[in-house]
Amino acid sequence: IYLRLQSRDTLIVPLVVYTDTAYAAHQRTELLVFGMYYGAIMVILLVNTFLFFFLRQKAQVYFVAMLGTYALMELSLSGVGNVFLWREYPEFAKLIRPITIGCLSVLAVLLTKTYFNVPTIRLRGVNVEPLFWTLGILSILGTLVLPFTGAIQVAMINIVAVAPAMALIAVHQVIQRNPAGRYYLLGWVGMIIGGTLNVLRAFDLVPVNFITTYGSQIGSLLTLLILNMGLTEQFRQVQRMREQDHERRLRQTAEMNRQLDQKVKERTQELEAQTAEAEQARAIAEQALQVKSQFLATMSHEI
Repeated sequence: IYLRLQSRDTLIVPLVVYTDTAYAAHQRTELLVFGMYYGAIMVILLVNTFLFFFLRQKAQVYFVAMLGTYALMELSLSGVGNVFLWREYPEFAKLIRPITIGCLSVLAVLLTKTYFNVPTIRLRGVNVEPLFWTLGILSILGTLVLPFTGAIQVAMINIVAVAPAMALIAVHQVIQRNPAGRYYLLGWVGMIIGGTLNVLRAFDLVPVNFITTYGSQIGSLLTLLILNMGLTEQFRQVQRMREQDHERRLRQTAEMNRQLDQKVKERTQELEAQTAEAEQARAIAEQALQVKSQFLATMSHEI
């Protein structure tokens, strides 16, 4: 059998000879894996969209946007999009990859800032956020002005720079004993491992099997699940802080009421004391007046 393959896109061709039964079983497995993968992404997407309308947190917006962008990139990489969505426009699958990678890097920066509530992205005191914004914008614009090989190289430099940086920021948050940092770190580690397996498979450095073939999907799904858990933990933290603040305000209000009651009680006692003093003075004055009247009456009688 002689085969000649040519493509204007990246191409991996693991040649496997199947029997009809084995090929049907392989197709069922592949459809099951992709169905579960995109179904899980859809569920996470819908849940977080609902949570945004309920909680109104910016982190939910960036997470939903990042999730949708990543799903679009995976549709292009896996070929599912070519089969079911843009079958008439195969070039779209190439163009969408650098654009989605650029968008992912920008959204990762925004998500990290809102997730950890930090003003800028810093590594060892250096503000690296402008660099990531520049790489993300270059990845997006490079699709319009560069050939695909150049655009995808810029995009790969972008993702290789951004993903480890987000993991390092998560490590810093873990060191600072931020509970949400653990989830964020595990999420990005899963993404890095899955992407590394994908690249190694592309360069034929690891054998083609279930793990290496679906490594990026497994890693990305774990990343999305763990980040979703991290957002949930962050929401719980916010709720706990709000409850603690509410309890603190209740205690302050109770203390203010106690102090006010004490002041009213003291003032009442002062008024009662002043009233008693006034009553005593009145009694003394009446007694003096009575003595005076009796004295005058006695003097008048004597006269």
